[in-house]
Amino acid sequence: FTKGPVQNAGYILNAGSEQFIQDCVEKLKTDQAASLLIFPEGTRTAKGELLNEFQRGAANIAIRANVPIRPVLITCTPSTLTKNEKWYHVPSQPFHIHVKVLDAIQVDDLLDDATVSPKNVRHLNHQLQQFFNQELSEK
Repeated sequence: FTKGPVQNAGYILNAGSEQFIQDCVEKLKTDQAASLLIFPEGTRTAKGELLNEFQRGAANIAIRANVPIRPVLITCTPSTLTKNEKWYHVPSQPFHIHVKVLDAIQVDDLLDDATVSPKNVRHLNHQLQQFFNQELSEK
């Protein structure tokens, strides 16, 4: 326990987008038990919005590492800690966080050709954005 809790959790430092992607892919390829928790929006959602536009990092990592994606939906009712909301603005009633873990999605199921290319990364990112928007709208 000489490391701090963040290092013990296997946190990968974002040392620039390309290096970060390489570090994530290496971790997934060398450690079969590894999992990465990535928030594809890259920031918190503003109050009242469904989702921000996804950044392409998660799609890029999934294609390069050739690993399945396990979608996890996190919702909070009533809303709190959203973007542009002060952390000390506490809701008048207790909030409840709901975490829904869905079945894994194979990259090959979303792409005809899962080779690493900017076009495939954009396409997978778009597919994931649509998937999450549909799941959240059904909630």
